[in-house]
Amino acid sequence: MGIVESNSFEDSMWEMYLRSGISQLMPKLEDGLFHCTDIRGIVGIGESGKIEPNTGDFPFSFPQSQASFGFNNGWICLFDFSGLEERQLALHHWKWQSFFITHCIMKIILKLTRANLTKKLIPNSIRPLPNDNNYKVAMPIVESWYPEPIDIQSISKCIIAVQKNLKLIVSEYELNELMDALRKYGHAYLEESCNG
Repeated sequence: MGIVESNSFEDSMWEMYLRSGISQLMPKLEDGLFHCTDIRGIVGIGESGKIEPNTGDFPFSFPQSQASFGFNNGWICLFDFSGLEERQLALHHWKWQSFFITHCIMKIILKLTRANLTKKLIPNSIRPLPNDNNYKVAMPIVESWYPEPIDIQSISKCIIAVQKNLKLIVSEYELNELMDALRKYGHAYLEESCNG
C-alpha cells in the first residue's frame, strides 16, 4: 500500500466544493456578512422593519436550530466570510451550504452592512467546542451572531438563490425593490424570478 498524503482529505473536500452550487455562489458572498431566511422570513422582516432573533416564535428551518449556540443565547445567527480563504471554506462547506442553496427551495440571503454592526458582532471564535461543558451546535469558522434586532437599514442587498436540476439560479434586489414587488405581486413574484 502507498502512503496517503496528509492533504488528501483537504483535496477531496476541495473537489466536492468545486462541484457544489455554493462554489458558484461564493463570488457574491466573498468577504460579506449575511443573514439567511425564506419567503416567510423576508415578509416578517419587511413588516417589522428588523431582523429579530428566533426565540421560538418563528418556525425552525432546520431541526438542529433549537440546539444551536445562537438560539440558546437569544442571538441572530449570521454568516461572516470576512478574511476566510476559499480553501478554508471548502473544508466545512457541507455543514453550512444548505442555508444558502437547497434543491428547488428558494433561499433569501440578506447582505448586511458590516460597518453598522461591527461593535456588537459576536465572532465564531467564542463558540464552545464539542468537549466543552456548555457546547451547543454552531457552524465552524463562518457562523457569527448579533445580540439584538438588526434594523432593515443595515440590509444592503437581497440575493435570491435556488438550485434546479443542478443549475444555480441567482437574482439580486435592493430591499425596497423586493418588498414593493412582494406587496404588489405576492410570493409568486419570487417564484417567477427564480424560474431561470
